[in-house]
Amino acid sequence: MTGCRRAHRRLDHLVDTLPLDATRRPSLLPGWTVGHLLSHLARNADSVSRVVEAAQQGEVVGQYRGGREQRDTEIETGAHRDPEEIYGDVGRTMRHLEAVWESTGELTWSTGLGLRGAEPVAIADFAFLRWREVELHLVDLGLSDLGGPTWADLDEQYLEHEWRWTSESLAGRIPPSQVLLLSPTDRPARTFGRGDRIVTARGSTSELLAWLTGRAVGGGPLHLEPWI
Repeated sequence: MTGCRRAHRRLDHLVDTLPLDATRRPSLLPGWTVGHLLSHLARNADSVSRVVEAAQQGEVVGQYRGGREQRDTEIETGAHRDPEEIYGDVGRTMRHLEAVWESTGELTWSTGLGLRGAEPVAIADFAFLRWREVELHLVDLGLSDLGGPTWADLDEQYLEHEWRWTSESLAGRIPPSQVLLLSPTDRPARTFGRGDRIVTARGSTSELLAWLTGRAVGGGPLHLEPWI
């Protein structure tokens, strides 16, 4: 939560400095504008608040009442709102989520669950998942010329958590015939997979994560199953 709050403050500061026409700019995600991404971040904050508030009552619910369809519709509709409404929405929903976290007791943090899609996820893990949304989408906004971050600016503690989290599921994303040797320039190398053909990916941790999360320009050294 501490790391996520840091990311929230960075997002808050960036939004406070954006011109009104920034919401119409294309983001780095295909088909999405800055307005789409900011609307997504607001609705994501609401969705995490929803699962935590339900867990406080001993309930297990999904992030979006209407599932993926509701999520996509709200993002598309929200992207075309007045820019000041979008900017205000981002700040309001972040503050509400942080207030919900503050009101959450130890038992809920220890035993509470929410649904991410159809998968049960510990409430404590939703704090990291929210951090991921903000940290990565700050870069995806593509606003480095207006003070926004790039891949080189990712929070160091976030990188540590994301490296572990993404590594846990990496073996299942690799073709059966191949072994992936991840060779970061700033940490020990690791292998994933059980095939006969070794494929090496080399770069900084942030550069490799850009590829592993489907954001590397030009793809990577092998085909990976989608990142979730």
